[in-house]
Amino acid sequence: FVPPGAGSWLVPHMVEVTGVDDQFVDGDVSYAVAVGLSGLSVALVNVDAGDAVGFDVQLGAGSRAASIAELATSESGEGDVFTVSLTAQPSGEVRVPLVASPEGEVRLQPPSLLFTPLTWATPASVVVVGVADEVADGDTQFVISFGPTTSPDPAWAGITLRSDQVVGGTNADVGQPS
Repeated sequence: FVPPGAGSWLVPHMVEVTGVDDQFVDGDVSYAVAVGLSGLSVALVNVDAGDAVGFDVQLGAGSRAASIAELATSESGEGDVFTVSLTAQPSGEVRVPLVASPEGEVRLQPPSLLFTPLTWATPASVVVVGVADEVADGDTQFVISFGPTTSPDPAWAGITLRSDQVVGGTNADVGQPS
């Protein structure tokens, strides 16, 4: 790049280098930029890639809920469904354990999810089914926790669901109005 005009090569020029956020979780990336007529000067630029690791949680096909925080199950075995995918591509497998609390109110199928570098963006369905606990405890709120994850990819190891992403709902007691 040589700006037009006689003698402009003597004047310092600003060149902006902008990093591009891609689908890969690769952290900060350093780039070498050659500057000068024959590349005699080199500037090292550290670019914060801004990679965000986390979960994309959506209502699944056939869900009766209004939001991911309002899943509906009952002790008579009614269930609901949500999907999970990753927000960025991992370099290795990512296992996501799922736990519902309070324990014994709902069953999760499957109890954990496995994503690979090829399947990270494909939503995985989780079915939530109410469990008849034979206790007259009324309609009970439940919350589903994610993680901590396990992965050989350090960016994906130990990740949990953000506190502002609540997945849960109500398990209606048998014989109780819902």
